[in-house]
Amino acid sequence: MHYFQLQQELKQGGCQPLYLLYGTETLLMNRMVREMEQQIIPGEERDFNIQRYDCMQDSIQSILEDADTFPMLGERRFLHVSNALFFTAQHVTYKVEHNLEQLLQYLSQPAPFSIIVFTLPQVEKLDERKKIVKMFREKGSIVQFQPLKEAEISQWLKSEAEHYGKELRGDATEALMIACKNSLAQMEMEMEKLTLYTGERSYITGEDVRTLVPRSLESDVFALANHLFKREWEAVFRTYYDLLQFQESPLKLFALLARQVRLVLYAQGFMQQGYGERQIAQRLKLPTFVIRSLMQYARQYKEVELRQALIMIAQLDYEIKTGQTDEKLAIERFIFHFQEVS
Repeated sequence: MHYFQLQQELKQGGCQPLYLLYGTETLLMNRMVREMEQQIIPGEERDFNIQRYDCMQDSIQSILEDADTFPMLGERRFLHVSNALFFTAQHVTYKVEHNLEQLLQYLSQPAPFSIIVFTLPQVEKLDERKKIVKMFREKGSIVQFQPLKEAEISQWLKSEAEHYGKELRGDATEALMIACKNSLAQMEMEMEKLTLYTGERSYITGEDVRTLVPRSLESDVFALANHLFKREWEAVFRTYYDLLQFQESPLKLFALLARQVRLVLYAQGFMQQGYGERQIAQRLKLPTFVIRSLMQYARQYKEVELRQALIMIAQLDYEIKTGQTDEKLAIERFIFHFQEVS
């Protein structure tokens, strides 16, 4: 089962007696546990009927004993169990002994009034050879929380914006994904700041993101390359001088610019072979919105122009390293050269 499937199941009022959540996307996992608690146990019952356990110090026997105990002043009991590493191949020294035979017996006939949720954050895989894992797959629901794909991140951001009563307009989604490097934890934090920044306005724009979200070198070089390929010369120099104010190394900028030019060349080559947007994204291991831009530039420039730009970068890089050219002037020379050939 996938995160979004479990989310949909909860919205529809569905609930299983046994869940095992594992994976590296811990923000989503923690959120899901909170959401499950809120959906399954009414607010006035949570003090009595939500229990949390740690298998490093709580035995599975005592946990199952509580699971078999009727809930207090309510219909259901919610048990959140962490560090159940006996589902993995990891060798762990517990402070208590775990009787896994008792857990197997419980899996075959779980208490109808209890929901047990085992969580294994930062665990990439379960030990599928173990009987306990095989039986859990048969009797319970196993949900993997792995890093979201690009389309899923877009969907998640849209949901986040709606949660705050906002709409992401224009290139706001793409700007957030670039600035935060697809980190959900950072995007969550930035979304909260953007909500406060935009106040009563019902939408967030890409310009809002660029104004408020701390910039990274990669996102600024991405912007610099975009301005360069679009022939927006004023914006090119403004972005370049901003980078210099942050004391970024021109050599590092050259390396990143060269990468952007090479990516356009690669995209151009794949397009000539008949590859589409998704296929190129898979080959270059880049988000489709980045590929979309690369394909646009690949159509606008001739292969010889792009190769000349790479040769110019290599030449200026050599001159900087041998002391023949001032490093700050080198990129300006490259920009002027690109302006002439394009």
